[in-house]
Amino acid sequence: MHSPIAALLIFISLSLKCRYRNDHGLGRATATLAADIGAEGVMSSAALLPWRSLDAVFICTPPHDRGIVEMAAIEHGVAVFVEKPIALRAADAWPLLAQLAERPIVNAVGYMNRYRRSVAELRSALELEQPISFQARWINGIYRVPWWSNAAQSGGSLNEQATHFFDLVRFLLGEVSDVSVASEPHPAYSGLVGTAAITFTMRSGVVGSLNYSCRASYKAIAFSVATQSQEFELRGWDLLPTEPPTPPDRNAIFREETARFLTAVAGGANEILSTLEDAVRTQAVADAIDQAARTGQRVALTPEDRASGLCASPVPV
Repeated sequence: MHSPIAALLIFISLSLKCRYRNDHGLGRATATLAADIGAEGVMSSAALLPWRSLDAVFICTPPHDRGIVEMAAIEHGVAVFVEKPIALRAADAWPLLAQLAERPIVNAVGYMNRYRRSVAELRSALELEQPISFQARWINGIYRVPWWSNAAQSGGSLNEQATHFFDLVRFLLGEVSDVSVASEPHPAYSGLVGTAAITFTMRSGVVGSLNYSCRASYKAIAFSVATQSQEFELRGWDLLPTEPPTPPDRNAIFREETARFLTAVAGGANEILSTLEDAVRTQAVADAIDQAARTGQRVALTPEDRASGLCASPVPV
């Protein structure tokens, strides 16, 4: 094991047409990383990366350019951290799971809300009190990078942004049984959902909803769960139960999830809360929600879908 851990943050497009590559942005990022931690920036194919000198890779490319570096990392026995969402659709990640089954490595996915103390406390509380309903909202604006508003590259706003709460629903309340969606397109971006009301029926029988929009000029984020005796609510980007007197360090949660990953890479305790296998299940929920939005039908996930991320089947309303 190298010391310090040689982790390569990949600012690289694997698209032959370089659809979103920004050499100037890469240059600035490389200079910053070199100054901070002595990192080296590269623009190369996965086959030419210095795999023997790496302990871990961070995959931060847009969703449509996923898979190649991950597969190469697994083949070389290098730990991998993948930004969420893991792909455009669950089927895109199936080869990764097959490869992982043959060559297990330390792996993690960037669903950072799982690492928040408030979320852990709520999860513990829900182990003692049976939830009966939940409500969530994620109101935000467009993420201002070229690929985000292109559904062919991001998978759409629900896949790229609302997936934070698709995953949180699973983490707090278990597996999803079926979903239904009422949505309206974004007026400025073709193929992009602008506003959606999503209803979840959980395998446990709990029913809940998520109101989503990427048309706002502000953020309004909240997640509440009702039990028979009380309601729990987390609010804001940091998902806190009460408004803090001073704004918290927004980057602390990213350092926490990264530290857990690198600790596991170094042979320490593996306290990773989101893995590729688990993230494929969240992706299956995102796929079902996308299908429900497009068809106007309720979409059910079979037990096999929930376990492996297989495609969901539409169920007429």
